[in-house]
Amino acid sequence: MTNDKRNRVFWLGMHVVLTKTELPRLRALGYEVFNPPYLADVYDQSAVIQWDRNQQSTLPPEVFAELSQYNFFYNRITPRIADLLNEYFGTVIVTISPSWLESVLEVYKGRIIYRVYGQPGTLSETLWVMKMFRSVQERDNFFFVPHAEEAIVDEHAWLKTRMSVVPYTIPLDVFEHENTWSPDEPHAAEIMACCPNIDNPQFAAHYKYLNEEFPEKHFKLYGVQPRKYDDPRVVGTLPRDEQLSRYRRAAGYWYHYDFANSCYLPPIEMMTVGGPVIYMRGSLLAKSFDERGPGEAGNEDEARRKIRLLLNGDRAFIEEVRASQAPIVRRYHPDFVHPIFDRTFKYLLDRTDAPRHAPAILPSGAPLAAPKRAVAFFHAPGEHVAFDHGKYEALTSIARTVGTAVGALLEKTDHEVVVTCFAHQLENAYGYLNAQRYPGRLHFQVLNPEPLAPRPVKPGCGVVPLTTQMPGESKLSAPLGASTQSASHPTTNPQAQSLRDRALRQVGHAAITALGKSRVLLIVTLVLAGAALQAIKLARMARRVAGGVYRRARALGGHCRRMLGIGNPWLLRRDCVESLNAQPGDVVVIVPDASRFPESLLLKRPVVLCLPDGPATSGGGLRAKVHAQISQFLSERASEIVHVSQFQQSRLFAAQPSIAGPHRRWPAGTCDDANTAAGGKRLETASACVKLDDSASGHASIADKVA
Repeated sequence: MTNDKRNRVFWLGMHVVLTKTELPRLRALGYEVFNPPYLADVYDQSAVIQWDRNQQSTLPPEVFAELSQYNFFYNRITPRIADLLNEYFGTVIVTISPSWLESVLEVYKGRIIYRVYGQPGTLSETLWVMKMFRSVQERDNFFFVPHAEEAIVDEHAWLKTRMSVVPYTIPLDVFEHENTWSPDEPHAAEIMACCPNIDNPQFAAHYKYLNEEFPEKHFKLYGVQPRKYDDPRVVGTLPRDEQLSRYRRAAGYWYHYDFANSCYLPPIEMMTVGGPVIYMRGSLLAKSFDERGPGEAGNEDEARRKIRLLLNGDRAFIEEVRASQAPIVRRYHPDFVHPIFDRTFKYLLDRTDAPRHAPAILPSGAPLAAPKRAVAFFHAPGEHVAFDHGKYEALTSIARTVGTAVGALLEKTDHEVVVTCFAHQLENAYGYLNAQRYPGRLHFQVLNPEPLAPRPVKPGCGVVPLTTQMPGESKLSAPLGASTQSASHPTTNPQAQSLRDRALRQVGHAAITALGKSRVLLIVTLVLAGAALQAIKLARMARRVAGGVYRRARALGGHCRRMLGIGNPWLLRRDCVESLNAQPGDVVVIVPDASRFPESLLLKRPVVLCLPDGPATSGGGLRAKVHAQISQFLSERASEIVHVSQFQQSRLFAAQPSIAGPHRRWPAGTCDDANTAAGGKRLETASACVKLDDSASGHASIADKVA
C-alpha cells in the first residue's frame, strides 16, 4: 500500500460542535481526516464519547488500530506514536487546548495548524508561560487560526504574524429553526441562562453568582449536567430537539459571562432562532457589535431592568434588540463561514511553500552572519516596553532610542541587527521592534536563554496528564514546585542551637557527677561551667556582630551594584561584551545610555553612544557621580555620539560644549552638568552633534553613522 500523506490530516479534537461542523467540512473538501477517540474517564460536558470506527481511511489497518487505542487527550505523545504521525500524516490540526499543542510541537515535524475558538485569557501569554515561544517562532510550518479578530486583540505580535482568522458556525440543526421566535406569539415567563456542569468549580462559581444576583424563579439555568439537582431552576440535560424548542418558548436570554476573548454558543443559537438576548458589557459577544447594542448591560442593575422589559413584552425594545442581532447571526451562519473556511484551509493544507520565519534568538556564542552588523544594547535591568490591548509602548529612553536606531538601520541599510536582552524582556521587545517584519535580519541575543527552553519531557513518557480547556473555561493551579503551605522561619540558627544544647548537657552531667566526690571538685566544675557559658555567650555575641557586618556589607554591595546599574546578572552582561569582542569582522555597538550599561567600557568594538531623551534619573550624590564618570569614559572613546530629542538639543546649546577632536561629540551622558561630563572641555559648536529622531533625515543620519 502506498503512503501518500500529503492529503492526510490528523485532527486532534473532541468538541461536540466541532465534530459535527468543521470535521465533516474538512472531509467534504476532499481531505482524508483521522480523528482519534476520546479515551478518558474525565467527564467533560463538551466531549463526544461516541467515536466513528468506520471513518474512511487509507491507513494500514495496524496503524489505524494503534492510533485508535492511544489516548492523545491526556497523554504525552510517545516516540512510537510520534513516528506514526510523522510517517503517515502531512498535517496535524490541533484544536482548542495549548497542552495538546505542546505535545504535538514536541514530536511532530510536519505542518501544524492551531485552530482556536476563544479562550479565557490570551493564548500568546499561555504559550509563553508554557515555554512554547521558540517552538512556534522558529518553525516555518506553524499556522494560527483563531475564530474572530476581537478575540485576538491582546495577543502578542509573534503569534499574530502566523494568523489567519476563520469564523466558525454553530450546529447546523439550529438553522432549521431560524427566525421561528415571534414577538406576536405568547412566551413563557422564562429567561434562559447558561450554566452547565455545576460540579465543575468554575461553573459552580457562576452558579453561585446567578443565585446571588439573579435568584428569581423566572431564570432557568440550561446546560449539560452530570447529575440531577434539587434546584428547580436547573433544567439539566435535554434532548437536542427539546433544547431548540425552549428557545422559541422563552421570553429571552440572559448571557451573564463577561469573557473578553470567548463566547458560548447558546446565546448565538437564541439569536439565530430570533429571540432577544441581553449580554454583559466587556464580553466577546458585546465586542462583536460595531457599536453598543440595545441588548448590552453595563451592570447587573441595567441587566435586570432590560430583562424586565423582555418579561413585560415591551414590543419596541424587543424589536430593537432583535434587529441589532442580525450581524451576529450572519457571522456564525454557514453561508458566511464556509467560503472563508474552505478558502483558508485549502490554502494552508495545499501550499507546498512555507513562509520564512528565521529564528529570532541567536544561539549562545553564534557568529553573526552578515558582513555588516550592528548590536544594540537593550538588556539594562527593568521593563522598557509595556504591552496593553495589543499595543506596545516604550517606557524608558532606552526603548525609544533603540526603537529609533534599529528601525533606521533595518529600513535604510542592509545591516544585520542584533538586540541584547534578558529572557523576560524578549516578548515585548520582539513586538515593539517589529521583529516579525525582518526575518533573518533582526535577531535577539538573550543573555539568559534557559527560561525560554521548551519544558523537558522524559523519553518515552506517555502518561503525563494534560489540562484541557474549552472556550471560556479556566483551571487554576499553583506554580510547579511551589509549596501550598507557608514556610516557617526559625528565629535561631539550628546549628548554633544544637551546639549550645550539647555543651550545656555536658557541663550539667559533669557537675552532677562531681557532687558525689568532693566539694573542691564541685567548685572547680561550677567555675568551668560558668566559664563555658560565658564563652558560649561571647560566641553568640560575636556571631551576631559578624552577621550584622555581613548583612551590612551585602547591602552595601547591592547598593553599589544598583548604583552602577549592574544588578545581579553582571557576569552575563560581562560575557555578552566578551562575546562581542570575540566576533569576527566589523561589529558596531549602539549603547543607548552609557550609565545604564557600565559593561560597555569593556568593549573593543566601535561604539555609537546615544544620549537619553530625558533628564537624569540617578538623583544626586555618589550614584550620580558614578553615572557621570561612566558616561565620560565611554564618550571619550565613542566613535559617534547622537541625541534623540529636542530636550537634549536644548541642553547642548545651553552647555556650549567643545570638541576634543574632529570625530568627537558631546559626552554628556545622563549627567546634569554638561561641562562636568565633558571633563571641562568646551565644544566649539553644538550643531556637530547628530540628531536622531523618527524622521527620514534622522533615520538616514543614524544609518550613515553606524555604516
